[in-house]
Amino acid sequence: MKKLYFLGLLLAFSFKIYSQNFTGQIFDAKTKEPLPFASIAVKNTNKGSVADEFGKFALSGVGKDNILIISSLGYFTQYFKSGSSSQIFLEPKLTDLNEVVVRFVNPAHKIIEAAIINKRQNDPEKWPYFQYKIYHKSVVTGNLDSLNEDKKLGKRLKNNDLYVSESVAIRKFLNPNLSKEIVIGSKTSGTKSTLFSSLTPMLQQFGFYRDFISFQGRSLQEMVNYTSPLSEGSIKRYDFNLKETIINAENDSTFIIEFEPNKKAKIDGLQGVIYLHSGDYALQYVEAEPANSGNLNFKLTQNYEQISGSKRWFPTDLVAEWQLPDFKIGGQNIRFAIHSKISDIDIATPFDGTIFDENSLVINQDAVYQKDDFWQLNRPDSLSLRDKNTYRYHQQLSVRKKITQNLVINASEWYTSGMIPLTKKLDLSIQNLFDANVYEGFRPTLNVLTNDNFSKFMRIDGKLGYGFMDKAVKYEGRFRFNLSEKYKAKLSVAYRNDISEPANVQYFIWNSPQIPYELIRTFQIARADSLSQWKAELSFRPIKHSTISVALVDEYRNPTYNYKFHNPMLDPRNEMMDRFHNQEVSIGFRYAFGEQFSQVGRGSILTAVPSPTILVNLINGQLCYPEGKVGYTKLNTKIEYNIKTPGFGDTFINLSAGKIWGNLPYPFLYNGRGGKAEQGNLIWVANHFNTMGLYEFTSDQYANLFLTHSFGQLLFKPKSQWFQPDVSLFQGVAFGTMANLKYHDFVPIKTLEKGFFESGLMVDNLYRQKLFKLLHIGAGIGIFNRWGGNKLEKNNDNWAYRLVWNVKF
Repeated sequence: MKKLYFLGLLLAFSFKIYSQNFTGQIFDAKTKEPLPFASIAVKNTNKGSVADEFGKFALSGVGKDNILIISSLGYFTQYFKSGSSSQIFLEPKLTDLNEVVVRFVNPAHKIIEAAIINKRQNDPEKWPYFQYKIYHKSVVTGNLDSLNEDKKLGKRLKNNDLYVSESVAIRKFLNPNLSKEIVIGSKTSGTKSTLFSSLTPMLQQFGFYRDFISFQGRSLQEMVNYTSPLSEGSIKRYDFNLKETIINAENDSTFIIEFEPNKKAKIDGLQGVIYLHSGDYALQYVEAEPANSGNLNFKLTQNYEQISGSKRWFPTDLVAEWQLPDFKIGGQNIRFAIHSKISDIDIATPFDGTIFDENSLVINQDAVYQKDDFWQLNRPDSLSLRDKNTYRYHQQLSVRKKITQNLVINASEWYTSGMIPLTKKLDLSIQNLFDANVYEGFRPTLNVLTNDNFSKFMRIDGKLGYGFMDKAVKYEGRFRFNLSEKYKAKLSVAYRNDISEPANVQYFIWNSPQIPYELIRTFQIARADSLSQWKAELSFRPIKHSTISVALVDEYRNPTYNYKFHNPMLDPRNEMMDRFHNQEVSIGFRYAFGEQFSQVGRGSILTAVPSPTILVNLINGQLCYPEGKVGYTKLNTKIEYNIKTPGFGDTFINLSAGKIWGNLPYPFLYNGRGGKAEQGNLIWVANHFNTMGLYEFTSDQYANLFLTHSFGQLLFKPKSQWFQPDVSLFQGVAFGTMANLKYHDFVPIKTLEKGFFESGLMVDNLYRQKLFKLLHIGAGIGIFNRWGGNKLEKNNDNWAYRLVWNVKF
């Protein structure tokens, strides 16, 4: 045994002597300049390397008598012994004058191009289906490198963090983009809130193959899109550097490539390093962060492993670290770190696609009540000492401090979700709690509804509001029955006593919030009908991304403004009416590709904006007169689409059209999409004409087109925190016609046969101001011009100047 041991030491010593590290540098023999990115191979072995941009290279485990093969495009290949010299000179090939010699081809480009070509086979979200279990651990803490231990918070952060949260979920994916993550366990230090469990998937990227790496932005419904280094045409927008090639085994190596945006590229880009497998050009490892931290400040790390029994690579270890440099607690910068572990990966077992709906993340009712044995079973690693100290710290707080800590987290959850739990079975919606408009003035609305703890089959919804300007009480009651989980079939019966803006299209579905800048239009309502309405509606999901709705309506409308309409049942034509009773049956179709919501507390938020969105609503109704009934038909349509172009920005398209067959009174017609209030307004209204009066035009058939192109910060990248201009261009076009104008009295009706044209330029974030150490208030200006057949006589009246604003975190 001693002889064997001695022999082993001798062999190891011999290997140390004859297998050495060899470094060198490669030059152009003619110019004597360093030759970048030449290839170095060790003859009769699988070892090799690539020189850096200065021609330098290093090889490990090379004997002094090994033969090195040095090659580069446009040069003669050279063979020599590794111990003979550390400086290597390659002779350029002689060429004819007409022959073009490419002396420099970046080898990283060829590798990246191959990775892009192989994306479809390597990207898990291009496979037919998969499912896995994922464990998230989120930590809210300070910057540990700059702790001030003389302060109270600094002493606390020395041993534990502000919060630690854990969650366990099962995620299922079905191509092309159906995803559902079901949280089966949720635990946060000091609270039963599920806020961190809801936000974690939004801040943690799965995979790195998409053309855009997208995050929920700092403002509501804003998506920040970073152009991926693996997107089509990325070699024109990114600088790549093949840093090293690691030889793993025979015919198996890993390329390590650094990347950063090209200085001439106008993109929101990333910088970092990626590891690509040589055989299939699949991702093995990624580190990435924004090249310009003006929008968001984060760092991603992802590790990929080959699935057991398969050659495919799958992300298994994900880390996201978010810095909040503008937000401090007790003088400490705040950091939000997420570590996710993926296990139980299954790419072979198909599953029922009926589980998918618009909710991409749901939280089981018992998720916050899981016992210790559940966490011991599902934690991939034991808790660190800091994690344990954080849990212990919150458990030992006084009752008063526990209430305060809970209030901070819960208030954030309520604000995000728009829902406050009143009891275990009742919730209060705060979405309309502080509503207002010109007609009603301040209009607070209490909206109480039941949740799944009351009944999963039936939901009861009640609203009570009051307008301080019109001094009127409004109320609504609704019963909704969940008939089929498989087809998401729901039947609702509602009664509503309220106001309704006349000649305004209300599409059959109102479950996706409009963008905040478009919602400003609701504050401008200055003309209203008093409404008493019964409505029964059946909705269901026949295919992916779609909803069909069938509704029956019986309503009475009384205009609160001076208006008279000719009664078509009577002759002579001077018989006029100002109260209307109608009955309708409607069928609607909505297709929203990619729309996703995530549960937050007892509410939900939109986490993926659909594109395209298509809405079609066909209505057959009748006006009920004492003398009889008159039928009519209405068709309402709308298409919204968002086009993302790397290096150019986002283009938003909003196209709507409507047509009426039959003679209807003014409340049932179409108003122009005006956003210019008579009393004056300063704020820009999206998808509206800012130089058109609210009720300036009326049609019984119309078409509107709004185009908005946002360059974001592609045109300007200033370093100033208070000056970060976002540039957008706007173009709006409208046409409409109106028959039987003589049937309407007292309401002036102007038609749109000549068309309406408006062009605009918006520059947001001309000034940004930090507020409460957490928010940024951004302000800019929009300039709009009205032109064409409906422009006004006075040139100044054709211009509008609007405040463009945003609130960002």
